[in-house]
Amino acid sequence: MDWHRAEAIVNACHDAWSSRDLDRMFRLYDPAAVYTCNSEADSAAPVRCTGDAHRAFLTSLLDLIESVSVVEGFQFSGNTARTTVGCYMKHYSTGIVLSGQYRQVFTFKNDKIIQLEEFHDAAKLATFWRLVTQTEAMVAEANRSA
Repeated sequence: MDWHRAEAIVNACHDAWSSRDLDRMFRLYDPAAVYTCNSEADSAAPVRCTGDAHRAFLTSLLDLIESVSVVEGFQFSGNTARTTVGCYMKHYSTGIVLSGQYRQVFTFKNDKIIQLEEFHDAAKLATFWRLVTQTEAMVAEANRSA
């Protein structure tokens, strides 16, 4: 695989995510691909999953948030791409927004993603989800009191 093909796959992955098209996104992955992330959405615990579990994880996120991501930096060597990604997430029910950057490392085999590692600011992500939870609780309490 060359630089241009790897960059096209990475950009297609982000385009599919941003348009909420997980079917198109997962066509870029090997069925046995491994996904790891240093921080889970609501617990700051690491995530590691494959196949259906990866799809279920991302589906559960898209049920809660609007999300857009854009590759801002790209490096490629051998079968590995390293990216810097700009992202925007908006929680549907509270309107709370998280924006910033994160890093990814893609590993490819036969023009497919076989591994994706994501590295987020775990404290920032945990704070976002804590604010979402607190806001939802305050709204629920206000509704009960009304």
